[in-house]
Amino acid sequence: MAAEVVITDGSENMLPSIVDFYSARDVFITGATGFMGKCLLEKLLRSVPDLGSVFVLTRAKKGKSPEQRTKELLSSPLFERLRSEQPGAVDKVVPVFGDIQEKQLGMRREDQEMLQDRVSIVFHLAATVRFESPLREALTKNVASVSELITLCHGMKHLKSMVHVSSAYSQCNRTGVIDEVHYQTPLPPSKLLGLLDWMTDEQLETLAPTLSSGYPNTYTFTKALAEQVIMDEAKVCQYPSTDLPSLEPVSTNLWRYVLYIRRIFRNLQCACMFESFLFEH
Repeated sequence: MAAEVVITDGSENMLPSIVDFYSARDVFITGATGFMGKCLLEKLLRSVPDLGSVFVLTRAKKGKSPEQRTKELLSSPLFERLRSEQPGAVDKVVPVFGDIQEKQLGMRREDQEMLQDRVSIVFHLAATVRFESPLREALTKNVASVSELITLCHGMKHLKSMVHVSSAYSQCNRTGVIDEVHYQTPLPPSKLLGLLDWMTDEQLETLAPTLSSGYPNTYTFTKALAEQVIMDEAKVCQYPSTDLPSLEPVSTNLWRYVLYIRRIFRNLQCACMFESFLFEH
């Protein structure tokens, strides 16, 4: 039996349960077709019966449309229990055409406006996890996409939480004790993203070892830059502890940006309401 977990807002105020928090709220997920994204999607649908719609950013791939890819995802063995216990739950999943490599995440204007009108909770899991991705690809997928998503979130009328999935390796250039605090990157992300507009791929690759000095690869380098984007553009950032998240009062009305550090599955906790939620069963 899982231990009962009580979460407060830093005072004596009790926060609502996970189910209460998510009930009747719409969610937007990037990276839902990836390993972690699939687990997140299945658990949300199965554990929150009154969950609103779940919009998943999906691109066409290998001749398959976003709708076809989403249908295949929901037909996979991972969702077998959900289909058996709650057959109608998969109908809540709505593919939204887009691509994290594109400006404005490659979304149509009408889809952006729809998300801004409806979504309360955002999970950003999409990224390239290849250690040796070319610098242009890594900057575009792991850094620029975060900035584009934050811009989208700033227009969301009902936003409660935006969760960015980072990496436990984002500060691997440091030695000794690495605290769960933000560490300033040597170079501002905006300057590096600006290079994409006028440098060739060959020029970027020539500069890559110098720009990412101290990091073993482009993956860890760009994940650190993404954390800097969160600090620069999201205004409010909170870090979970290694066990359960402790919440501090936020200074902005609806903005509760959480930098979610990926730590083995036992710590797969997302933002203020996930507790020990994903891998409980």
